[in-house]
Order: sequence, then structure tokens, then C-alpha cells
Amino acid sequence: MSSSTNPGEQPGGPEGQNAGGHHTEPIQPGADPTTPYPVQHPPQQAQQPYPQPPSPYTPYPQGPDGQPPVAPGYYRPPTPPNTSAIVLTVVSGLLVITVYCCPIGAIPLVLGVLGMAQQASDPESARRMTTIGWVVLIGLTILALAAIIAITAIAVGAESTA
Repeated sequence: MSSSTNPGEQPGGPEGQNAGGHHTEPIQPGADPTTPYPVQHPPQQAQQPYPQPPSPYTPYPQGPDGQPPVAPGYYRPPTPPNTSAIVLTVVSGLLVITVYCCPIGAIPLVLGVLGMAQQASDPESARRMTTIGWVVLIGLTILALAAIIAITAIAVGAESTA
């Protein structure tokens, strides 16, 4: 064995072997020579060799009121009844039955029935319909009372001049 080394050879044996005959890798520039294995850095972005299958777990749909679904075997408590819509329907129905106030109660009656029908599926819309029904009922009642007062005043005024 000679003490001279060829370029690319490490002292003690041919390239890739040390004096003990063990296989070694050439030392990279800037690498730590005391580390027995070369340092490998993880890739910046991991690539998946195969596309991921869709998840077998599908998300549950939301309930009509946006609440999470109910577990099997249990029930969701029903929405509370729209008492205001029930009272509006009863009052408007009585006004329609007494033929004298038929025009006053017809529109609020329809709005009250719509409010009761939508309570289970869309409570916010049911409250809105009921509120509109009460506003229409009060407005038409005020107009009817004003008309009755005006007609009475005209009749009394015409009688006093005669």
C-alpha cells in the first residue's frame, strides 16, 4: 500500500472504503464529517403518490332550524306553538263570521293561518306573518271605527238641520 492518495480517494483505501474495509460515502462539502450518515432534509412539499379516497363518513345535514341532527332513537322537541297566530286566527275568524266586520277580518285570518302553517318549517317567517296580520287587523279596525264615526256624525248633522 502506498501512502499517496488519488483524487477522489480517501486515505486508507479505494473510494468508498476505509482502512477496515467498511463502505463509506464521500464527504460532501459543508457536511459534518463526524456524522456517520448523510443528513437528509425532508422535501419542502410532500406529494401523495395516490389520490385520497372520499371519506366514508358523510356530514349530517342540518335540521330545518339550523340545529344539529338528532341521534337515532331520540326526537327533537317540537317548536313551541305560535300563540299569537292562534289568537289572531280566532279573533279574525269571529270578525268574519259576524258579517258586519267581514272585510276587516278576512285578510288577518289568512295571515294567521299562514303563520300557524309555517311555524314548524320556518318559525321566523311565521312570526313575521303573524305580526303583519295583527298590524293589518288593527289598521282595518281603526279605519272601520273612523268610518262608523264619520257616518254617524254626518247622519246626526243632517238630522239636526232638517
